[in-house]
Amino acid sequence: MFGKIGNIRICGINTVVPNNCVNNMESYAVQFGEKKLKRQIRMTGMEERFVAKDGVSSSQLCKEAADQLLKELGWERDTVRALLYVTETPDYVLPSTSFKIQKQLGISEDCVVYDINLGCSGWIVGMQTISSIMRSIEPEDEKPVRALLLTGSISTSHVAADDFATAMLFGDAGAATALELSVQDEEFCYMQKSDGTGYQHIFMESQDSSVQMNGPAVFEFTINQVVDSIMKFMEHFHVCDETVDFYVFHQAQKFIVDNMVELLGCPTEKVISSYYSYGNTAAAAIPLTICLHKDKLREKDRVIMMAAGFGVGLSWGAITFDLDTDHIMGISLLE
Repeated sequence: MFGKIGNIRICGINTVVPNNCVNNMESYAVQFGEKKLKRQIRMTGMEERFVAKDGVSSSQLCKEAADQLLKELGWERDTVRALLYVTETPDYVLPSTSFKIQKQLGISEDCVVYDINLGCSGWIVGMQTISSIMRSIEPEDEKPVRALLLTGSISTSHVAADDFATAMLFGDAGAATALELSVQDEEFCYMQKSDGTGYQHIFMESQDSSVQMNGPAVFEFTINQVVDSIMKFMEHFHVCDETVDFYVFHQAQKFIVDNMVELLGCPTEKVISSYYSYGNTAAAAIPLTICLHKDKLREKDRVIMMAAGFGVGLSWGAITFDLDTDHIMGISLLE
């Protein structure tokens, strides 16, 4: 599915991670063996991750990221007309955790608020969803139409510590993306796809269970269906290296990202990554990676980016967008 949504501007991006950095080699060498662990780290590229301690939720990370971003932008809270929270680890079954975040941020009742249960493709899906909502809202009293897309999970809380395949892959983070309805002719080009026949390849039966992942099936899905779809997306919208400043892919792990980059033929100097220091942060991975490379992006006032997310569902998608770099914030620790 291809589409375009016009007159939407990204005004800023911010990311918050837990104040607990875990070094994979130091933490797992005794448990799994140093030689085996070194091979795993070379393949995944994941040297460090930030892991939430007991009592820290993804909603806290996202709320803090949003609060910092609202202050950075100087936005009045009553101008936020939509708030979507994309997560695999909500605080409650009912209601949507986004209502709690709305209250904590002091956002008025004149706002669309709900959760989306999604992981690795969550920022892509969230961008398309929240932009569509914004385009349908009528401005009131000449107030701007603004929105917050919050993406994040405490994925580490659902990983078995003795599972060699997943124990060292995931990190925790919360990201906030601020958007505004724009009078300028700006547009996102996007692609979304879903394949429910693979729903058990990344699977967690309840909030009390651990995630189960069929690694070989996920890898085959990525280098075949995902890469093929991205190629078609780029061809459909005439996306090429000459028109893109930076590429950012979901940070599944080094082996997967490297294979995607090679198959797509992306110039490596235009590909930004974060897995080596933050692991796979699910729906927060794309905005976190952008924040990590803020200084590099800020060498220009405005950049054109292509992002792609893929994973649980199975779900995957891509998006191209223009990004003003002045309000790309960094990655801060939750105090």
